[in-house]
Amino acid sequence: FDLHRVAQLKSMTPKIEQGQFVDSSNGVQFQPTNMPTCRIYTFPEDQYKSGYIIGADVAEGLDTGDYSCAVVVKRLPLEVVAVIRAGQGDQMSIDDFAEQVRLAAKYYKDAHICVESNADGSAVNMLLAERKARNILREKDLDLSDSSRYGWRNTSSSRRLGVALLQTYFNKGELAIFDHQILQEMTNFVPVNGKPQAVKKG
Repeated sequence: FDLHRVAQLKSMTPKIEQGQFVDSSNGVQFQPTNMPTCRIYTFPEDQYKSGYIIGADVAEGLDTGDYSCAVVVKRLPLEVVAVIRAGQGDQMSIDDFAEQVRLAAKYYKDAHICVESNADGSAVNMLLAERKARNILREKDLDLSDSSRYGWRNTSSSRRLGVALLQTYFNKGELAIFDHQILQEMTNFVPVNGKPQAVKKG
């Protein structure tokens, strides 16, 4: 990744709101808490019509430390507007993570949802479907296969493709990311056992 651009974005981080999404009689609300699971950089815009998409990676429970994480991305122009992730040293249950993703999707104008389907990701997709989350993407929607299976299957080839696209859009200045944790991971992104990833995952 372009480290100059990483440093530039780190220096211009907007005000961050931290808390969690909650369901209420007035619809989904964002509520500040002492133990936040979500960071918002840009709230939904009333006049914005191009939509949002949520990408999620579910923790594998590795000894080296692994955290479930989801990003809410504004589609035009591309910008990470919110991040769902437990605080340092904490972990979210699959149930809580799925619920925060579901509520975030409602909050951001019925955003499309794409959860990595490997391992516990399948359970998150199942919970989202059971709770009638809207716009859950399937493999056929992503032109990955003809399968109706929910989510995105992380394989060596799909990972390389995803990372290559991320690098291209980021380095060309077509994707804005202000989250310091994500930006920091970009500074130590290397192949590990043939898999491109941050040195210390999570």
